[in-house]
Amino acid sequence: QIMRRSATRGACDLSMSGDEHARRAWLERMGIAAIVLIAALTHELRDERESQLEAGRALIRQGACQAGLEALAGAERWPSTAKAGRIDYLRAEAYARMGDRRSAEVHYLRAYRADPGYFWTVADLAAFYASSSDPLAERRRLVAPYVNLLQTEFAAHPALPEALAHVQRKLETSAPGKPRPSATLQGSGLALGLARTSSCSPP
Repeated sequence: QIMRRSATRGACDLSMSGDEHARRAWLERMGIAAIVLIAALTHELRDERESQLEAGRALIRQGACQAGLEALAGAERWPSTAKAGRIDYLRAEAYARMGDRRSAEVHYLRAYRADPGYFWTVADLAAFYASSSDPLAERRRLVAPYVNLLQTEFAAHPALPEALAHVQRKLETSAPGKPRPSATLQGSGLALGLARTSSCSPP
């Protein structure tokens, strides 16, 4: 009788061990399936964010700035594919075209702090300050550090001469048709961010 009870207990133990093994195997399969599903969803979301980023860029440069800003708000959400500072750079470009210089400056500076090695942020900051309504001396003071960066950190960039020429043209003009004394930099001919397209349509 004692032997029968021991055998029965052993059979129960084996049965429980088999159930536990099956349960663990099922959990492992469910875990792998969940990881695959999350990876697929993340990939799909990244594609969507990339599309929103490109749509925002295109809309802003076509003049539909408000729609572009809305697209960028989507592109910024997780999992964003944008490089550091790029969304703020595009927002700055939109606000500048909309005539909101205060917001443009905030986002240009955010973009610069996020990635000081991005040529176009530095170039457009220089052009932005050069095109303000401040007195020439103040504009030259604000422009100087960014021009210095362009000439030292981006000396080999192929667009540098044109970027500097664009800044110079902005410095030489206080308002359309009103020339300023020359503030010579170097280089020749380009329309950068503030002059790539006409201003944005109203929201």
